[in-house]
Amino acid sequence: MKGKIKATCPVCDSVGYVPEDYEGKVKCPKCKSVFKRTGNPISKVRKQLLGKLADLKQAGFSKATWIGGNDKHACKKCQSRHGVAYTIQQMTMILNSDFCESNPFEQGCRCTIVAFREPRQE
Repeated sequence: MKGKIKATCPVCDSVGYVPEDYEGKVKCPKCKSVFKRTGNPISKVRKQLLGKLADLKQAGFSKATWIGGNDKHACKKCQSRHGVAYTIQQMTMILNSDFCESNPFEQGCRCTIVAFREPRQE
């Protein structure tokens, strides 16, 4: 479902779908409790990271380092990228694909990027 994410009710474990930009107003059809969000939706993280990449490119950087994915809540994709430097173009391609498999309703993607600096040659 485009624009929707799978959610599990914290009270009765019913499964439903909520908007990606969910703000806590959808009630479970079975028990009427409100679904809860703890993480950022992947679409929001993608938008933020693409904005950071644009800023880094404008500032003259050609590479960025992926930060995140170093805890038990991270998906395998994010874990494999933690601490890796990519070109701005490579990272843009990653972000425009299915870059994260975290459960966006429970944890959401918490990854970020930082400017990559080449080591100084002495």
